[in-house]
Amino acid sequence: TAIDIGAFTGDTVLQMAVAAGPQGTVYAFAPNPASLAVLLQNSVLNEHIAKIVVLPYAIGVRKEDVVFRYHCEQINGGFLMQGDPVTVKRVRLDECDINEARVSFVKFDCEGEDGTLLAEYTPWLLKRRAVVKVERFPGLGEADRIVFWNAVFNYGKPTTDGDWTHTELTEIPEGLTNIVIKPR
Repeated sequence: TAIDIGAFTGDTVLQMAVAAGPQGTVYAFAPNPASLAVLLQNSVLNEHIAKIVVLPYAIGVRKEDVVFRYHCEQINGGFLMQGDPVTVKRVRLDECDINEARVSFVKFDCEGEDGTLLAEYTPWLLKRRAVVKVERFPGLGEADRIVFWNAVFNYGKPTTDGDWTHTELTEIPEGLTNIVIKPR
């Protein structure tokens, strides 16, 4: 079982499906209606690879309706996604109907909220022994960077290429964008 939080059109979902195989399940959270149609089509076209469950929600620390807008005009291969903001439902990951005791892999791509969400869901993820991939969103302020790196190191050992001999959070190279973490 794998979970893609911020699945967009399903590019990573399809990779997860191949890894999960015909007996596996991939849960794909994608709140943006503009990309949801493509994700749904991708899931139908590839249902023979693995079971892909598309969920039209954002993940957050509380249930609420939020205004959603991408941070730039072109994302994921040039799809133009900016425009009028839309209201989407934000739900809690630990309240979703994902009952598998083992979740092998979880990807967070939450436009700057990755550290906050990883910190919030660390107990749920550790219980399942999931390997986690988070995105270090460019342009985070110092306080958010500290939250992000604390969440990463509290979860486990980063395995992404880079110089991990630095223990001071301010010394970790900001050029790293995708960090894969093995659970502690």
